[in-house]
Amino acid sequence: MYIKERKFQPGDWALLFNSKFKYFQEKFRTHWLGPYEIETIFDNGVVRIRTIDEERVTFLVNGHRLRVYHKPLKKEEFVKYLQDNIYLKLVRKDFPSSPT
Repeated sequence: MYIKERKFQPGDWALLFNSKFKYFQEKFRTHWLGPYEIETIFDNGVVRIRTIDEERVTFLVNGHRLRVYHKPLKKEEFVKYLQDNIYLKLVRKDFPSSPT
């Protein structure tokens, strides 16, 4: 079995896998909790994460139970990102009208 190496940096956001629901295959139940902020990464694969609410609770988890969560962008940040990156363009695709 191959384990995919995940690269995290302090300050990134991540989702935590909730193994409690591993054997319950309900259709609309999420198996991921969070997001959490990554605080410290240790050499043995343990990651210290912190909640992003007012309480700021920290705890240790195995890094294999995490996956990267991409922060949502506001409209202004998205437009600025597109303007700064000359290789990206928004393309409007007009669909042909259906025959009548």
